[in-house]
Amino acid sequence: MKIPTIIEYSEYQFINYTVLDFKDRKTALNFRNQNKEWMLNKDIIKLEDHEIWIRSLSNDCSTLYYLVFKEGVPFMAIDYHDIDYVKKEAYWGYFFELMGTVPFNFKIK
Repeated sequence: MKIPTIIEYSEYQFINYTVLDFKDRKTALNFRNQNKEWMLNKDIIKLEDHEIWIRSLSNDCSTLYYLVFKEGVPFMAIDYHDIDYVKKEAYWGYFFELMGTVPFNFKIK
């Protein structure tokens, strides 16, 4: 099963971490570190460690991470882990950019 690395839906774009450019990988890391108190690992993640982890995602079909953009501006990350393709089940999580630099003006339709 081929999982898309870029998904477009209306004005939203979901880009898999494995194909993000360096600037967007840093953005994803910043979002994660802003939300560290909600993570299992509450440490600040260093850029070098983040880069190694992202490279490891290419070999892990049970985990997907996407940086989500609205009209070209990243505002959140979403992940699916422990994916079971046979049962069509997974756990998922998300975190937002917290510093107030991105306007939250979206609705679920």
